[in-house]
Formats: sequence, C-alpha cells, structure tokens
Amino acid sequence: MTVEITGFVPMHGAEVQERGVQDLRKNLGAFAFDALVLLEQDLREGKVKRGTWDGCVISYMRGAPGSVHQDVDGRGGNAFTLLWDRRWMTFPVVLREVQAEILRRVPTWKPEPLSAPATDQPAEVPAAVEGVS
Repeated sequence: MTVEITGFVPMHGAEVQERGVQDLRKNLGAFAFDALVLLEQDLREGKVKRGTWDGCVISYMRGAPGSVHQDVDGRGGNAFTLLWDRRWMTFPVVLREVQAEILRRVPTWKPEPLSAPATDQPAEVPAAVEGVS
C-alpha cells in the first residue's frame, strides 16, 4: 500500500515511523507544560481525536484541544500526523512520548499507573509510504 500526498517524497515504513516520532518529539518540546499534562490525561482516557485539528495530539500545544492548527514548523501535516490519522501510531506510543517530555521538564514527576490501558489497534504500516517530507 502506498499513501500519496502531493509534494512529498516516498519513505519506507520504518523511516516514516522514526520520522513520525521525531516530529512528535519536536512538537511536544514546544508545548506549554499544562498542555502536556492535559494531553497525558486525555490520552489515558482515549479522548484525543484523529484526522482533525479540533482535538488531535498537536492541537493541544497551547493548553487546550484545538488551540493550534499547525505544527511548530507552520505545517498542517507532518510524518506524525500522517501516522496518527491513519492509526499507524497508537495511543500508548504517544502517551510514552508525552510522559517522557513531562519527565524531561520535571524529573521528579511520577505518572499515575494506568487503571485501564490506553489502547487502540494499530493499522498495519505499509512497506513504503508517500506523503512525508
């Protein structure tokens, strides 16, 4: 399966996964601290949306779902959003990255244990993905 978005170069599944995590980390680094805390809670509760800037992961950047409509580079989409919207990146993966960013800022922070795991079923990542630059 190949996913195409005009103007982007094709990448292989492992490459796009790594690029997605890099894009997520870069954006999480620009989050307000209270936004990270709210996102962490909403990920635990399965409230974070896919396929829309009205409540997706990066939209929490300024402290509320939908508070931004572009990533830190001014793009409406990136490797992370491509993976997230297509369910090729799961809630637990994103939750782990959000918790790592909180811990980077507050090393003494202790995440609450999950009472019900934040789960979702990932879609299979194709061998090659077009749409990521």
